[in-house]
Amino acid sequence: MLPQREGDLSIEWWREAHREFFSRECEALGIPFSEDCELVLEHFRLVYSE
Repeated sequence: MLPQREGDLSIEWWREAHREFFSRECEALGIPFSEDCELVLEHFRLVYSE
């Protein structure tokens, strides 16, 4: 059995966990949460470091 923080691997758990997360984020930003809002994800890779 996975730890609670990992959920039960169901799509229902994943959707609820993300719905809760983005609801909190929107509230902190003072914007309404909507399941129809678009989401932009970015991935960065460090290519040089001094």
